[in-house]
Amino acid sequence: VIVFSSDNYQTGGGFEVCYDDVSPAPTVTFAPTPAFNILVSTQSQLQTALNSNECTSSEAPCEIGVVNDVGLSETLYILDSVALGSAGPDKMRLHGGGSTRILDVFPGATLDMSRMILQNGYSLAYAGAIYIYYGGIVTMLYCEFHENYASLGGAIWA
Repeated sequence: VIVFSSDNYQTGGGFEVCYDDVSPAPTVTFAPTPAFNILVSTQSQLQTALNSNECTSSEAPCEIGVVNDVGLSETLYILDSVALGSAGPDKMRLHGGGSTRILDVFPGATLDMSRMILQNGYSLAYAGAIYIYYGGIVTMLYCEFHENYASLGGAIWA
């Protein structure tokens, strides 16, 4: 279940999830909530985890649990297979502060995201919350998108 609020918007008004000439269009699928092997509570810890051997090795899955809301001052890059979700009883928030896109998912990378809120992401170009490059895969379960802004694709561009 993905919740998009009407406050995700693009220049000129309106709301949309965009697919950039991809055939067939990307689909949203469901994945089980992982058992986390890395717990983080700050942007610095999250960036360190994404760059750690556990997250850059293809031998074992990188499963990052977020234990509290995290404000971001720069975009997080997903380069390999990563599971990212709330490690607490409530959804956790990744907050772009109205000044940065929240996530870029690169070609060949996989992001399984559960019980997260992506809020206040910003981009002058594409996708305020998540930019999914051609060949990147994103699976979401119980995620919400609020108050994200971009010239094209308010919350997500794929």
